[in-house]
Amino acid sequence: MRRPTALFYLYRAATSLALPFIARASVNRLRRAGVSVDSAHERLGHATADRRAGPLIWVQAADVDQMNSVLPLINDIARAHPEAALLLTTNTAAAAQALADRLPARTHHQFSPLEGFGPLRRFLHHWRPDLCVLVNSDLWPVLLDGCADAGIPVALLDTHLPDASAQGWKRFPATAGYVVRGIRMALCRDVASRNHLRDLGLEMAQMSAQKDLSDQPTQEMARRGLAARLFDLASDRAADAMR
Repeated sequence: MRRPTALFYLYRAATSLALPFIARASVNRLRRAGVSVDSAHERLGHATADRRAGPLIWVQAADVDQMNSVLPLINDIARAHPEAALLLTTNTAAAAQALADRLPARTHHQFSPLEGFGPLRRFLHHWRPDLCVLVNSDLWPVLLDGCADAGIPVALLDTHLPDASAQGWKRFPATAGYVVRGIRMALCRDVASRNHLRDLGLEMAQMSAQKDLSDQPTQEMARRGLAARLFDLASDRAADAMR
């Protein structure tokens, strides 16, 4: 069983100290973009919608480009598995505005919780996701640790881990191994990223079967297969949670 390291505790403490300043800047940025006070405080983990019944798949896509790339996959999951609940989180007001009238049924949008113990704890307590899907994301220690502690599997999609970031993680293998312990799927956009993740202990890391997640006809079959795999991960976890 992997245990938290001193470096992990130091990182979590540093994020806690910085959180009030980061939170203020993030909320103010959303408010200047016309986002309501309540919605802006979603960044602090305060939900503005109720969790729907059924296995819940949480998809984090930071910006407009990531949101556009993953939306066809969300639509595929919604069509094939109408019993699933879906939550799409983004970081920016532009991404939220671009989603207008584009989300399928049983899908909510919220702003993503900040990388901090408090926001993430509130977010996970309310939404109780059965799977966390991170699109082209960095390895966020507090987020990944929170999911692992709660038994929530994590899937990485379209992952690109820069050489500099990978080398930093490899300097602290015990901390890296602890942080990535809850990841169950890692699909990479390039060979270097796949190899980096395998070096960090994610032997299941592999190249993506599709070049991207967009709605190109040549990608539909691979994307539907991925949608089925993600739903299976979420439904298995939901079943285990009910036992």
